[in-house]
Amino acid sequence: MVSIKAKGAPPDQVGEALRLYALRWLPGVSKEQTTHDSARMLNGALAGDFVETSTKHRALLESLVSLLPPEKGSCSCSFLLKLLKSATILNASQASKMELAHRIGLQLEEASVHDLMIPSLSYANDSLYDVDLVQLILEHYLMQETSPPTSPVRSRRVPFEHRRTRSAEQLDVVDSRRSTAATHGSKLRVAKLIDGYLAEIARDPNLPLVKFVQIAESIPDFARPIHDGLYRAIDMYLKVTLKPLFQVFIFVFSCSHRILFPTLLLWSCHFHDDFNHWNSSSCIRGGARMIKDGR
Repeated sequence: MVSIKAKGAPPDQVGEALRLYALRWLPGVSKEQTTHDSARMLNGALAGDFVETSTKHRALLESLVSLLPPEKGSCSCSFLLKLLKSATILNASQASKMELAHRIGLQLEEASVHDLMIPSLSYANDSLYDVDLVQLILEHYLMQETSPPTSPVRSRRVPFEHRRTRSAEQLDVVDSRRSTAATHGSKLRVAKLIDGYLAEIARDPNLPLVKFVQIAESIPDFARPIHDGLYRAIDMYLKVTLKPLFQVFIFVFSCSHRILFPTLLLWSCHFHDDFNHWNSSSCIRGGARMIKDGR
């Protein structure tokens, strides 16, 4: 592969060759890796054969990362994210992970929500997904989009230099507007992607609130013309995190406040109706009966 790159092969052909090689020899790239598959691989690390095999695969993955063409778009974002998932599972070097995170950030608008569901195998927390890694990818994307374009150094005017025509200047203005429109559209797509990602990770009961808020606030305000996706993610997070606390709250008051409990029961009907967990009509009839009987 090094010799092919040295001969001047196009970057997209080199990227496709690396992708086909990874599909053939690197586990976890040819098929979708779930969180349960990752945990099963981690539990199998106690076996000596697995340690030896994972060491070989780790070296192979790090070599593939070092051979990736530097040009943007030479490898698909989906393929890069699969490499990053494998790097997490195989405990690859931090340099390889950072390189992949940087490359993914350059073309984040091409990713899907499923691609971003990177499993977390860290013993430091109980979260199902590596939210910190996705936050890093998002930071790389935002740094790229906010970096001002480098302007060429102005040379000294030549005495007989022809001035640019008005039509050429107008073309520059049109190109600039197209670039701005493309950047704005990219941010809109990434905002929608991140809101969808938040809705998925919100199902994790061990997701810290600070991480949820940090990712949500990373998106610029103008990139969310509507907030339906964000509201849906917040609603899911509240349902998962507050439902157990609400059940304890109801139980405590049912034991110590006999008069207050029917009112709480009526309120809980609407709360649990959103979860499709309790039969709301039965709750309402029961609460009304308790109030009527004076219990």
